[in-house]
Amino acid sequence: VSLLLLIYIFQVHLLDDFYRNHKIKDMVDTSLVIEEGIMNNDLNSTIDNVTLSNEACVRIDTRGGVLTGYNKHRFCALEFLNDNQVNDIYNETKISGGNKLFKNYQVKANNAFADNLYIVANIVEYRGIDILVMVSSIVAPLDPMIDTIKLQFSLIVSIVIVLTILLVLL
Repeated sequence: VSLLLLIYIFQVHLLDDFYRNHKIKDMVDTSLVIEEGIMNNDLNSTIDNVTLSNEACVRIDTRGGVLTGYNKHRFCALEFLNDNQVNDIYNETKISGGNKLFKNYQVKANNAFADNLYIVANIVEYRGIDILVMVSSIVAPLDPMIDTIKLQFSLIVSIVIVLTILLVLL
C-alpha cells in the first residue's frame, strides 16, 4: 500500500515539477556547451551537435544581428523574435548579471502564437563583443497526461484490492 501511495505521489503530484525542472536543466546545460563552443571557435559544429542530441532551439545574436539561429529538425520559435524582443531579452539578461530564465514567453510565428516557451538567455563576452545565447524549449502542460495516469492508477489500485481480497478468501 505504501509503495502504491509513493508511486501515486511521484507520478501525479510531482511529475509536472520534475518535467519542468528537467527541461530547464537541459536548456541551461545546452547553453553552457554553446558558450564553450564560442570560446573554442567551434560554434557551428557545437550547435549541430546540441540540436541533434536534444530538443533545444538555439539562437545566437550579437548587438549587430543574428550570428546563427536554428534547429534543423523542428520548429524554432526563436527565429520569429523581432528586434525589440531580442533587445528586451538582452537588456533583462544584462541586468540579471548575464543569465536569465524567461518562463512562458510568447512569440508570434506564422500568424499564430507559440506560448509555454521557456528561454534560457546568457551573455558571453568574446573578443570584446557581447554575444546573446538563447536556448529555448516548449514546456508543454502535462495535465492531460496526469489525468491519464490518475485513471491508470485507479485501475491498478482496484485490481490490487480485488486480488488481495481473493488471496485472503483463499
